Amino acid sequence: MSQIVPLLASATLALVYLLFLTDAAPSTLRSVVKTGAVALLAISALPVPLLALALGLSVLGDLALSRDGDRAFLAGVAAFALAHLVYVAVFLGLGGAPALAVKWQIGAGFGVATVSLVMARLLWPRSGPLRWPVLG
Repeated sequence: MSQIVPLLASATLALVYLLFLTDAAPSTLRSVVKTGAVALLAISALPVPLLALALGLSVLGDLALSRDGDRAFLAGVAAFALAHLVYVAVFLGLGGAPALAVKWQIGAGFGVATVSLVMARLLWPRSGPLRWPVLG
């Protein structure tokens, strides 16, 4: 029951961002709503420290990307890159019991790899001088 409130609040903030702030100009309100949704997930994940860390790094990435400019963009890309490394550790079970791969997980992994390759192909010509950080 104690996890329900932050999860509902997170979903509410995500919905508010989607419906009203996605295309809004950078502002304090936009940053708070954008980061608040994931921050609440990070708080809910505290019993799994590596997951909470990955989500916390994602919050920093969202915060940076909610601002204008190349410097903020690069900071966001760096935060998300670190978050993804921690997510890999979580999924490999490095934070506790080893994860057991079942057939659907292996298939899902191939699906994610395929989508990643397609996205890389789509983003490459559009990313300009930032293509390597974006793909990373």
